[in-house]
Amino acid sequence: MDNDALSFDNPFTMEGTVLPDLDELIDAVFNDQSLLVSEGGVDSLFFNPYHKHHICPVRSLITARQTIVEQHDVQEGRTDMQGISWRAGERGKHIFRENRDHLRAPAHTYPFYDKLPSLVENRDVINYDGNEYYRFRYTDTNVHCSHHHPQLRNLVYATSKNDVYYLRKATAWTLLRDMESECWATYARRSFNPRGSPIVRFSPSLDDNTIKHWSPQRRSSKAVLGRPLRNLHSRVPHNITTMAAMDEFLMIGGEDGSFTFMNLQSCENPVFDSFTTVHYLEVNGIEITRSRTGDPIAYMSSNDHIDQQLRCLDLATLQVSATFPTSAFINFASQSPDGHMLAVVGDETEGHVMSVNSREKIATLKGHQRYSFSVAWSPDSRMLATGNDDRSTCIFDTRMLSTPVHILSRDVQESVRSLRYSSCGRYLAMAEDRHYVHIVDTTTDYSQAQKIDFVGDISGISFTPDGESLYIGVSSIDFSSLLEFEKARPSWGGDMNDQFDPLYF
Repeated sequence: MDNDALSFDNPFTMEGTVLPDLDELIDAVFNDQSLLVSEGGVDSLFFNPYHKHHICPVRSLITARQTIVEQHDVQEGRTDMQGISWRAGERGKHIFRENRDHLRAPAHTYPFYDKLPSLVENRDVINYDGNEYYRFRYTDTNVHCSHHHPQLRNLVYATSKNDVYYLRKATAWTLLRDMESECWATYARRSFNPRGSPIVRFSPSLDDNTIKHWSPQRRSSKAVLGRPLRNLHSRVPHNITTMAAMDEFLMIGGEDGSFTFMNLQSCENPVFDSFTTVHYLEVNGIEITRSRTGDPIAYMSSNDHIDQQLRCLDLATLQVSATFPTSAFINFASQSPDGHMLAVVGDETEGHVMSVNSREKIATLKGHQRYSFSVAWSPDSRMLATGNDDRSTCIFDTRMLSTPVHILSRDVQESVRSLRYSSCGRYLAMAEDRHYVHIVDTTTDYSQAQKIDFVGDISGISFTPDGESLYIGVSSIDFSSLLEFEKARPSWGGDMNDQFDPLYF
């Protein structure tokens, strides 16, 4: 390819959407070991063989892409839930996954696990046959979810049936995907760095690093926090790693230990602050909840190698109200709904349950073989779930925390990154690294489940507070979206005992 400016005036289009013709650009970048640079030159991506999984010939695998997808579109077979018509049906979908995934090493084989023994298969078998607890309802493929950290996937939260919050972070690749949207410039230029390697540079996006609000009722999205607001009080961490939202409270954390807190009712003067002066103590997880006295608090999990502690913030003052000693980097902490216990997981194979009042350890959670990144309590505080890089979810009974009562599941392909119990406690949603979300029916002793199947990394999952809806954020170079599911109702034309739930009535 010559050194002339690359033009994107003639993108490849398909019904309902736009996919740029990237073949020449990808060939040039990959063959020349080029560097893709987004705004500020921070989000850079060298196309060495390690990153080859980011490249896939999308055009050869799909025949059409639909922008608005509703339940009847999927039921009538016109498209799948992501608006994709695969050229060879499920086989085309499988080929796409293989192209995207075959060079990405599974998390349980990461180098920092080299000193740990190989995984031992010892898991419960779950039956997925014919189970449908949540049914696809709607997606708009112009709504793009994102994530920054490969292991932190808590970036979608529903605070009510009409309020869903998610991260939208622009990168060089989202520029390629959305080249014709109004938020992007429609050109790129090719230049050379001092070492002589070709560079493709892109102009800034107005949508960079933004927390957005999705209204299922209006079916519209708007920015609530971040750069597009263009004012002093919309400052957010440069690289958002995690977020949490509950009632009228929203908090986001970044890789440098900074955070932004916002009251969603007033939407005035969000507070940007940091609990440390040391860089790169990234915030791994945030949980917003209430103390036993009803005061709003937030647990901040981080890579704190200085103080080695978990922090609890009083959201009325944004001051640290309590600290809990830790022995490793903390990836997530969650308070039991009754306010008595705190479950903590991090960069060690064991988790811990601590007393909220005394801040002392109550029990050690054993059963995992790698590091854990997610934890969730059942609404009655009796059951505790932990998700791990060993591709399993351990279920503990708080009356006997010494050993898990279940280890789920043999059918999980990747790390379990996010866990959520529904408000009624009947369903436990388990989100893998990518492609799959499992919904386990707890009333069957965790033996029955539904598997939701799509393509793309998962940025987060969230039930609505009433448990009637489930949202899945898909963060993908090609097919990012926010998938909406509703609780499946029994079919009046069929067997009334099939999928019957007394909570429906």
